Amino acid sequence: MSPADDEVRRFLADSMVAGVAAMSRAGRPFITPLWFVYHRGAIHLPTGGASLAARYVAAQPAVVLLFHAERRLSSKRVLRMRGEAAIRQGMPSWAILLPLVRKYYLSSVSRGLWPYLRRYELVSRYYRQNPEPGPVVIEVCPRSWEFIARVA
Repeated sequence: MSPADDEVRRFLADSMVAGVAAMSRAGRPFITPLWFVYHRGAIHLPTGGASLAARYVAAQPAVVLLFHAERRLSSKRVLRMRGEAAIRQGMPSWAILLPLVRKYYLSSVSRGLWPYLRRYELVSRYYRQNPEPGPVVIEVCPRSWEFIARVA
């Protein structure tokens, strides 16, 4: 199974959050929900460089991503992706940033651009308060994809 499969592409399009499961060097597991974009064969997840997700991925690049297809209320499956992650320093490139804006901000702009601009200002303030190490993008290259039953 790959993202080229229609079913996987539709499931990713219906998923708003990826559960990033990673392990620390000491073997402590951690799962965090992050926004994502699928672009050119990889999943891109923007976050802060000081976040646990970024630190755990830097320590152990083998990760599992879980997608729940929140836009499909009747979905009884989860898409599980295993892959290798890398940390990219800095803000996402325009190729990642524009789809993120379209997916998470502009898709629900029934009240105009103000909610988007307000969120952008809050995100910018968050990164300014802790400039080191600043924003990063976790880039995950998939090794395998599979559907599993959703646990109630």
